[in-house]
Amino acid sequence: GRSRVRGMEATAAVDEAVREYLLFRGLARTAAALDAELLRDDHYRRFRVAAVVHALFDAVRRGDVRHLLAQWSHLERGFFCRLSGGGARATVPA
Repeated sequence: GRSRVRGMEATAAVDEAVREYLLFRGLARTAAALDAELLRDDHYRRFRVAAVVHALFDAVRRGDVRHLLAQWSHLERGFFCRLSGGGARATVPA
């Protein structure tokens, strides 16, 4: 539910802070290794809610219905279908 999403956002924020620290210290190869590990990790743990919401609202603001529907469809296929219980029922049918 909501706490899981907040946990994923917090994990992504910590990942980014560690990456910035490594780059600040001049450890570019270590930062690249971290990036490679994170890419191999479950990509839903790096799900960035704020970026998704921004992209959806940006499509609405531009009036780009095609892009909005494409993004929503991608979320349904790749994310909403994996939610359990009430989260899955909260999606809008096509």
